[in-house]
Amino acid sequence: MGKIQNIVNHLHDRGSKRPIPYNHRKTIIASSSNCSHLTENNLPIPSSYNKIFASAWTDTDHVVVGTKCNKLLEINVQSGAKREIPLMRSAYPREVPDQSAGIHAIAMNPSRSFLATGGHNVNDLALYTMPDFQPYAVGEFHQSWLFGISWINDFMLCTGARDGNVCLWTIFDVEGFSTYVPDCGIYRKTPIEILKNDGIERIRDTHFNPYCERLGSIGYGSVEAKMCILDVRRPVSKLLFSHLPVIRNCRV
Repeated sequence: MGKIQNIVNHLHDRGSKRPIPYNHRKTIIASSSNCSHLTENNLPIPSSYNKIFASAWTDTDHVVVGTKCNKLLEINVQSGAKREIPLMRSAYPREVPDQSAGIHAIAMNPSRSFLATGGHNVNDLALYTMPDFQPYAVGEFHQSWLFGISWINDFMLCTGARDGNVCLWTIFDVEGFSTYVPDCGIYRKTPIEILKNDGIERIRDTHFNPYCERLGSIGYGSVEAKMCILDVRRPVSKLLFSHLPVIRNCRV
């Protein structure tokens, strides 16, 4: 029973981004072979929805998923109940890409008061206030599909997209970067800082390490996979750029 509890604690700590005590690490390694104690519980999704690309827990009973057909669903894992969350549209809609990419990223801020994901336009960032999914803002800048979202703290987040750009956003109403649109009841936002990853044509994901305040972005150039480590303390700056021993083998 102790080993099962250690695995559960490890997964919880990892998901909540709390540091894992050193004296627990050996126990975690020793108990990693006991994952057979964890059982899978499949939750059926109606056939009208395509495959799931992204997911995030909103509380102990609910998970939000994003699909290839560009739908956002909240699922109660206890009852199986589902509801579709309306996707946010810009107050001044841009042209929607011909080919829908779906929702590839969902992320909650540390206090779980905001949820960030893609919008009706797959290039846009959408921000909802939680737990009621009230539309708050649409972020507009990326010229291609949004693939990565990482919260820096409760008030700032980074996005990475297929246009090769990393953008830094804030939920605050900052003059010049945020405009309230009364007719829609939402903010229209632009990034407070933009960093072009030279050599990375398309960013596939981003992850933030809160302990060293570094953001990792991964993507690819014309052939090779590449990684970039950024210091996100303003102004955003590059710390490391590396080629990865992986050859591009996909179309997106």
